[in-house]
Amino acid sequence: MKKLLVFVFILALLGSCSKKGCNDPLAKNYDSSVKKDDGTCLYSILGDWELQTYILNGDDLTTTFSDYIVHLYSDSSYLAEYLMLGDSIYINTRGTFTLNDSHTELSYENTEINYNDGNGWNPAIVTYTYSVNALTYETLNMSLISTDVPNVSSVEVIMSKI
Repeated sequence: MKKLLVFVFILALLGSCSKKGCNDPLAKNYDSSVKKDDGTCLYSILGDWELQTYILNGDDLTTTFSDYIVHLYSDSSYLAEYLMLGDSIYINTRGTFTLNDSHTELSYENTEINYNDGNGWNPAIVTYTYSVNALTYETLNMSLISTDVPNVSSVEVIMSKI
């Protein structure tokens, strides 16, 4: 009888353990059976993102932009539209991006730029690789790992989904 009680107690104890994983229904890896979120949620990077913070080589340049929006599409292409403070004409860049499976590294390859000055799109090959510090349904926070842009040693970017 004691063995049966011990067995039932162990089963009850094991059964009461909560399953861990991602319990956010907005995440790509949502699991409705998860009782305790363990911080492993993975969110889609697709959509429209607005610049909140831009720190280049230690200088906060966020206020030099009137507007800065990045559109990330499902075919791994992107379009960035930005307006410098005091300007009235947007500058556009486009190219491709990749986000690794663990959502820890984001790479951009800029292929073209359009200054909207009547000359259309011009080749502008530039690459950036970022460490993704945080990616939630609403926020993207990243730090530069590498780039082929001269004189750029560090970049910190925070964007909000719009």
